[in-house]
Amino acid sequence: MKRPILFIGYEPSLRNEIRDFLTDREGVAYFSDAVEDTLQIMRSRDFDTVVLNIQRIEDAAILRYINMHYQKTHVLIMPGRQLQDAITALVDGQYEILHEPFRLEELKTFI
Repeated sequence: MKRPILFIGYEPSLRNEIRDFLTDREGVAYFSDAVEDTLQIMRSRDFDTVVLNIQRIEDAAILRYINMHYQKTHVLIMPGRQLQDAITALVDGQYEILHEPFRLEELKTFI
């Protein structure tokens, strides 16, 4: 049985190439672009793997949704060049998170 793999945010010009690649690897590709399409597809079928092309910070909301609701799904992300440094800094950095709206009370715990 072929494994369903969801590709999110990939250009139509790459889709046939991805399908051909998966043919020999016992996989079948599904594609989505908009958040609504992604949610509908994920609710209709179980995916072992999702490949997410993150070009904007807003695309990270899809990753958060998958992490919250589909914890057994293996997720691969391909960040755009603008986001690669930000992701590395978030993963490797030492920092504390302040919440919005900014409150001086919260700042007191750190300073």
